[in-house]
Amino acid sequence: MSAYTLFKNAKIRTMDGAQATAEAMVVAGNKFAFVGTEAGARAFLAGGEAQEVDMAGKLVLPGFNDSHLHFIHYAKSLHSVDLVGAKSLAEVQDRMRAGLAARNGGTGWLEAEGWNHDYFEDEKRFPTREDLDRVSADVPMIAMRVCYHVATLNSAAMRAIGLDKESARELGDLVDVDETGEPNGVVKEKLLDSVKKQISTITRDGLKEILLEAQERALAQGLTSIQSDDFSYVPNADYEMIFSVLGELEREGRLHLRVAEQCLLQDAAKIEQFFAQGYGPNWGTDKVRVACIKLLADGSLGARTAAMRRPYADDPSTDGILLFSQEELNELVLTAHRHGCPTAIHAIGDRTVEAALDAIENAQTIMPAPIRHGIVHCQITDNALIDRMARLGALAFVQPIFIDYDMHIVASRVGPELA
Repeated sequence: MSAYTLFKNAKIRTMDGAQATAEAMVVAGNKFAFVGTEAGARAFLAGGEAQEVDMAGKLVLPGFNDSHLHFIHYAKSLHSVDLVGAKSLAEVQDRMRAGLAARNGGTGWLEAEGWNHDYFEDEKRFPTREDLDRVSADVPMIAMRVCYHVATLNSAAMRAIGLDKESARELGDLVDVDETGEPNGVVKEKLLDSVKKQISTITRDGLKEILLEAQERALAQGLTSIQSDDFSYVPNADYEMIFSVLGELEREGRLHLRVAEQCLLQDAAKIEQFFAQGYGPNWGTDKVRVACIKLLADGSLGARTAAMRRPYADDPSTDGILLFSQEELNELVLTAHRHGCPTAIHAIGDRTVEAALDAIENAQTIMPAPIRHGIVHCQITDNALIDRMARLGALAFVQPIFIDYDMHIVASRVGPELA
């Protein structure tokens, strides 16, 4: 078998301004060896043998990279109750009833996701424990908002995690309560992440199965490489299981995506342990590598948990949730920085963006090094923050999908000037 494959009669878009289009390409193994005209390709091959594939005039694009995925969560979601597009609390309940009925007596938690209260036509509010209890008060249920920073638990789920009036007082802003102080089922941010880890029952074989299913869907959309935050979606955030399973799939020749893990580690001691185990920016293979340490520093604009410098324009009772003190964030960024590893800091509100930049500048001042840290989402800023990002060389990880929704709520949430 020839080491070369010639693809001819194609409409190739190269994304290279110097040579935007081509009609032929030569591939050697998993690398492009030549891109240009068919005559040029044959000259490159110099009469040597090559397999030939006639593309019949089809369009060829480079593989897409998704810079912001929770791929294991996506894989699991294919088996969850889909609440995307629900137009009312009643429709959320109806879909969850159908999901419960479809389990045919199956046990464990019923997981649902994708509701957005801004689209509800009956009441524009978060679902509560009482809403889910009308579906079932006995089967533990979780219904996650589309942003995945807020979720609602029913009574059975609250009992399962020990959430009551007393524990709610200790959890503060991470739990919504009614006028008597009783939790109403709404949980947020770090508490939600903890719940997700507690309820995950996925096994190694199960993880393999759902990853392969999700991979096929990704490849069908032209995705060939992904950057993914996955640690929270397996039992006890067992990242060694994730890397082991991905490694097995690669060795078996069944992993066709390139996976760069954005490693969510919210504690300096855990980050040190991670590096001590040999993981880091130089660890990896052709298909699986460590991209960065991911830090989740605030919430979302839609849920009003993004941390703002001023209270929300449409709810002055809150200015969001900043998940770290400045000292804690400084320590986390500096810990990764000392190991030569960049951080990607989820920061949507302007208060969080400022705190992230403070932490990045602190690390660069203590230990100057050409490490480019980044801010994920980076939504609410001002000119001074943007100028400071440029001076610090901080990357902005932005995702166009959020524009489609947040452009419709940003003015009401933060006022016209910041919008």
